[in-house]
Amino acid sequence: MRPETEQELLLRTQGLNKILDVGGAHHMFPSATHMIDVLSYEEAQEQWGSYGKSTELPPGHWIKLDVCDRTPWPYPDNFFDFVICDHVLEDVRDPIHVCTELSRVAKAGYIETPSPLLELTRGINAEGPWAGYFHHRWLVQTQNNELRFTYKPHFLTSSRRFHFPSRYMERWLSENRGYTCLYWEGEIQAQENVVVSRPEMERVIESFILSECGEILPIKYARLKRSIWEIGKQLAKKYGLVEKLRPVASKIWNRF
Repeated sequence: MRPETEQELLLRTQGLNKILDVGGAHHMFPSATHMIDVLSYEEAQEQWGSYGKSTELPPGHWIKLDVCDRTPWPYPDNFFDFVICDHVLEDVRDPIHVCTELSRVAKAGYIETPSPLLELTRGINAEGPWAGYFHHRWLVQTQNNELRFTYKPHFLTSSRRFHFPSRYMERWLSENRGYTCLYWEGEIQAQENVVVSRPEMERVIESFILSECGEILPIKYARLKRSIWEIGKQLAKKYGLVEKLRPVASKIWNRF
C-alpha cells in the first residue's frame, strides 16, 4: 500500500471500533482490530516476520481461514465498521465470493489491486521477465463503481501485442494508474468478465495495448496473419482440400 493511501485510510478509520484486515498477514494495517488470513499469526511471523504491530491481537481476533471457502466468515452481518482488502483479490481463486463476504460483514471498506496496465507490464518482478506478478490470477478494473475480474491468461509474454515493455511501469506509477482502487459503502458490485475462447481473450488483452499504444506492428501482423488464415480456410473448403492441407497449414501457422 502506498504511504498516501495508508494516511487517507488512517483518517477515514479514526475513531472506528472494529476494523478488519483481510489477507494482510504480510503487513497488517496499523489500525486494524481484527485479521482474517490463510496464515495463522504464528505462521505469518515465521513467513514474514513483523507484520506491522509489536503485539499480538487479542484472542480470537486473528482468524485463520481460506477466505474463498464456500462457508460464511465467522462474523455477524455488519459486524465491522470498515474492512481493508489490500492486494488480495487478484490472488484468490474466487474474488466474487470474497466480495460478497466483505459486503456482508462490513458497512464500508477499501479495496486495492494492481491495475490491468501494471499487470500487463513485463519485468515488474525482479524474479523474472514475465508480465505482471507471476502468482496473480486476475486483471481487476473498475467500471461505474463496479469491480470487474478478467482471468489473466498465460500467453501474455508470447507476443508484444499482449504486454507493455518494462519502461512503462514508471509511467503507470507516475500517472497514478498502477492500481485499481475502490472505496465502497453498503455493498460491493462485482462480476467476472467471462471469456470462453482464445480469440476473444486475445482481443480483450489487445484492447489494453491498443488504448495506450495504438496499432503497434505486432498487432497489425497478427491481424494480417489471421486474415490470410481465414482466406486459406475458405479456399480449401471451396475446393475440398481441407483434410489434405490441414497438417501443412498447421505447421505453417505455428512457424509464422
